[in-house]
Amino acid sequence: MPELLQSIVAWAVELMRADAGEVFLWDEVHGHLVQSIGYGSMERYIGLALKPGEGIVGRVFESGQPMIVPDYTTWPGRLDVYVLDEPTTDITVPMRWNDHTIGVLGITADSRRRSFGQGDIQPATIFANLAALAIHNHRLCAALQDRAQRLKAILDREVAERTAQLARRALQLETSARVSRQITSILDTETLVSSVVDLISQSFDYPYVLIYLRDEQSNTLKLRASTVDVGERYRQLRIGGGSLNGTAAARNQPVLVTDVSQHTDYLANRDSLADTRSELVIPLRMGDRVLGTLDVQSRRLADFSDEDVRLIQSPGDQIATAVENARLYDQSRQLAALEERSYLARELHDSVTQLLFSITLTAEASRMLLEEDQPEVNAQLKRLQGLAHQAMNEMRALIRQLRPIPEAERGLISHVRDLVAEREKRDGLRVTLRIEEERKLPARYELALYRVVQEALNNVIKHAHASTAEIALLVQDRSVLLEIADRGIGFNSTQLQQDLLEQRPATLGLTTMRERIELLGGTFEVESTPGHGTRIRVHVPIEDER
Repeated sequence: MPELLQSIVAWAVELMRADAGEVFLWDEVHGHLVQSIGYGSMERYIGLALKPGEGIVGRVFESGQPMIVPDYTTWPGRLDVYVLDEPTTDITVPMRWNDHTIGVLGITADSRRRSFGQGDIQPATIFANLAALAIHNHRLCAALQDRAQRLKAILDREVAERTAQLARRALQLETSARVSRQITSILDTETLVSSVVDLISQSFDYPYVLIYLRDEQSNTLKLRASTVDVGERYRQLRIGGGSLNGTAAARNQPVLVTDVSQHTDYLANRDSLADTRSELVIPLRMGDRVLGTLDVQSRRLADFSDEDVRLIQSPGDQIATAVENARLYDQSRQLAALEERSYLARELHDSVTQLLFSITLTAEASRMLLEEDQPEVNAQLKRLQGLAHQAMNEMRALIRQLRPIPEAERGLISHVRDLVAEREKRDGLRVTLRIEEERKLPARYELALYRVVQEALNNVIKHAHASTAEIALLVQDRSVLLEIADRGIGFNSTQLQQDLLEQRPATLGLTTMRERIELLGGTFEVESTPGHGTRIRVHVPIEDER
């Protein structure tokens, strides 16, 4: 545009037989007129700013009417800024567009050889209108270019957003497929949830991913896997208000929070999760049943959208299915084991026990038929009868161990008391029982601990030859401590360790006890000294049941 305006001013000066020309444009932002074009002697004043009403230019702009000054050197409104070498005459006309004055065109000539009259106003106005049209076209073109740039920026942004959405969708499908591949081969809940939180964190670039599973006994959410150690306070959450996980579980609906500091249910963690700014919690559900929650957190505000809800819900549903499958698989294993034990108990009772009983009766009948002058045979038959009685007693004890614990809902403590009472009555064993914190444990823990107590008391009677025993059972919030001690004959602990490694028959009872506890992630220790008795120590961490 400057080149075109310069040409228009040059044509005006030439055709009107003048010497110089200028264009002032209105600067609406700063509220003054600025000389944009200068031709001839007026070129030196480019950039000059005048207020409305100031000088010829200011008056023409303010009035909107053309103005002729015959001799600027003697004009009362002359501005000192102009340095004149000769007398000049000036004609100044407004530049108008759509009834608005947008600037001023001024033409200057030497008053000694040229004067302007009313007849010069029309050609000057024509050139002013041409200049106004050029300015309007330039501004229109600039506006169109700006609009095109803005539309292009919007289009680029929409394309980028759509591309990102497609990329996230592809990532969702890929992650869902990876989750599916992993969970189809994992039937252990602990391994499953640990793998999933790492996979989601890496795939979606979320720093904090947590999985809570519902504990049916306490009706709370318990932390099962996390990419960060959240601390003890956040391991168990109430279902309901007070935490975003509790709210999502209670409503069976996703909870999306763009700014956690503004949400009343946000449970702040000032230690490991202090930089969390936004959070999304997805319920893990099977139909209307909530199994737990999947919690993803970001360090950025408003980092989650409705699209992210759909993105995370898919692996969340797969996790819920896998958790339920793992729970059912574990139940089926326990049921199969119980059925197998019941089957073995029935078979032993129906076959081996009957055979032993027949041996006893046969030995007794044979002894009675023998003549009294055969004392050696009589003694051997008595011994045979005694061994058969002993074998039958041990077989009955084994059958009792194989049978499932009756009335499992009564809990471990009640069954241990029954077992102690039975052994005191049947075997004459005096047992001191010390129990702290009576509460029910998940079924698999109660069964394993009961079998350990049962086997340990068998050892006290059969091998330790002790008349007394002590049992201490301490049930804590997240662990169980069990001790069984006797004052029997004891044994060599060093030799025991070697026997356990070689799985010698004499140690099978201890081996079985140790395996039961280690399957629960616990520790099993035996201390014994010949002549000073034996002490068994058990520590089992209590994990949340599915």
